[in-house]
Amino acid sequence: MTVSALPHDILTKIIDIFVEDANTWNEVRALSTISKFWRDQCRAHLFASLKIGKPDVICAGMCDGCECEEQADVPIPASRLVSLAKDHPATLPYIQEITLISPTDEDASKLPKIMAKLTNLISLNFYLEQNPWNEHLSESLRAVAKFSGFRRLTLQGVSQFPVKEFAYLTQLQFLELSQVELVKKGRCNVTTTPPRLKSVWLAGMDMFYEGPCFNALEMRRKDGKLLVNLSGLTKIHFGVNDSQAVQQVSRLLKMNRVDTLEEMSFIFSLRKEDHEFNYQTHMDGWILPNRRTLKILDVYSSISEGDKDPYSGLCVTLDKLASNNVLTSLHILVGISTRMFYDNYVREIDNEWKTLCSVLLKPGWKSLKKVKLEVIPDSEDEVTVTAEGKTKLFDIFKPLYAQHFTFEIVFH
Repeated sequence: MTVSALPHDILTKIIDIFVEDANTWNEVRALSTISKFWRDQCRAHLFASLKIGKPDVICAGMCDGCECEEQADVPIPASRLVSLAKDHPATLPYIQEITLISPTDEDASKLPKIMAKLTNLISLNFYLEQNPWNEHLSESLRAVAKFSGFRRLTLQGVSQFPVKEFAYLTQLQFLELSQVELVKKGRCNVTTTPPRLKSVWLAGMDMFYEGPCFNALEMRRKDGKLLVNLSGLTKIHFGVNDSQAVQQVSRLLKMNRVDTLEEMSFIFSLRKEDHEFNYQTHMDGWILPNRRTLKILDVYSSISEGDKDPYSGLCVTLDKLASNNVLTSLHILVGISTRMFYDNYVREIDNEWKTLCSVLLKPGWKSLKKVKLEVIPDSEDEVTVTAEGKTKLFDIFKPLYAQHFTFEIVFH
């Protein structure tokens, strides 16, 4: 039996240094043969996170002078995972995260039995490149749902995902949906406690058809309970592009009585057909109920010629928040369409720009530590703010530089 001359904590740090560089992973494998301790520590790194799918590069980082994607990032075929489970079952408890990248139907059919053995799995990611969900993937998801440590699910580029699948994920705390089509398909007879999420990321929810699908998260079980419980949320991100999406988000937050958010970020832009829509009251409904807990607010506001300006609406909400809040960080990105001249826009809505300054000069922002305002072009055109425009905005916000919090304005 090999006895280490160095303390285990130092040996662990040595291994940590090696695994930071994918080019030294062969050395990590060699270290794993020294002793049981080295083997366990190396396996914890080598198998902690696996990507399953068709490799994007041929050499997988093994050729001389390779400049391809790092070896650790290259997906392995599903057949390799099947072989690993069969020939080396002792490695399975080390797997904490699995990412499935567009598995074929044949590969997907092999996964449920393996997933049922990943007892220490924490995170599961599905990247389907706009392909439809299928029953094999549902079986894989349900297989890990029973594990007490399973906490995080990411769906990206997934069409026709049945919302009822969320009901089985009773331990789920973190949900990320990006470019996902949610469908209310089939009845849900589950009677276990609904998952109580802590963090939700919702982006590109209108990618697959004309309208957004936030309202799919309102689906209820046969016993009347919501499939997913959002009442304990501490973090949320979402993007809204029209009045329908705004109303769906408002209804979703209200029915779940979301009032414990510590961090909120959203992307807000309105189409011209929504010009008369009163979006500001909805912004009140998102932010103000969380005034006792909200510490970080990150908002992207898109302004186009002839459109309403969500930035101005945000200032109204912040004015209502000023008297009683625990906000520590405020980050606002104002994207202005390049069809408009920056300097003209600055002059034309002089009072709107000043509103933010006036609101933040009020005495209620005792916890505020950092404010950042970014002004960026809302297209790919190379447009910059002139020196005159920058001077104008700097003059408007000059009083904020003397406050107890740090203030920064950035032009792109």
